Amino acid sequence: VGFRQPGSGATGVLTWQAGTVASGATVAFAQPSACVATPQEMDEPHMVGLETEAEGKDGIVVRRFGPAQLWGHWDTQKVWDPQATPLTLRFLIENGTETDWQKVSIELACPEGWGAAGRRPQHWDRPQTWERETTVTLGPTTSHSRIVAPFWVTWPEDLALDLGRRVGPQVPFHATTQPGPGLTLYAVSVGEPIEVRFEATVRISTASQGSIQRTVTVPVTILPAGQS
Repeated sequence: VGFRQPGSGATGVLTWQAGTVASGATVAFAQPSACVATPQEMDEPHMVGLETEAEGKDGIVVRRFGPAQLWGHWDTQKVWDPQATPLTLRFLIENGTETDWQKVSIELACPEGWGAAGRRPQHWDRPQTWERETTVTLGPTTSHSRIVAPFWVTWPEDLALDLGRRVGPQVPFHATTQPGPGLTLYAVSVGEPIEVRFEATVRISTASQGSIQRTVTVPVTILPAGQS
């Protein structure tokens, strides 16, 4: 078992512990860690203020982020099979205003043949059903804070995506992150590039300003598998 210092991120040094567990027995591992103070200029309220000032409109940021796929299937036999794991769309929502939000919801509308399932933030919920339109409802969001709305996404049966494609010898355990509003995928079943669009509608409820709505479009470009 490897332990990292809290706050060190994925590149932090690992401290390893090993043990042997007999059949039917349990074992516990513990690693003491020191609390590391976050510099004031790097804490969440400060960063949200900077990001919403640079990217936002009226103190609000809504944007897609991250890779097209996160690895780790629920069935152990498929855990590293990229073709078995759904795609993902995650949306960062930042409240850089001076008002607390009572509720935030985000509705994702998929193109024809695609489906989505919402999941709880920071949970690896297995999708139960796929819908053309689905909603993730989030709780209150305080002023100068951020939340994430995550969705699983599935593709049409006749679209043979090449999800095992990787560029270069050093790759992360999930697909390479893709900055910007859209995503690029590869398929062996297409002869020329095609594009589909997802639309995310964010609805924000506040006590003082009523309802606020933002819409974000996510273009997904699908290239022939042999094209780069």
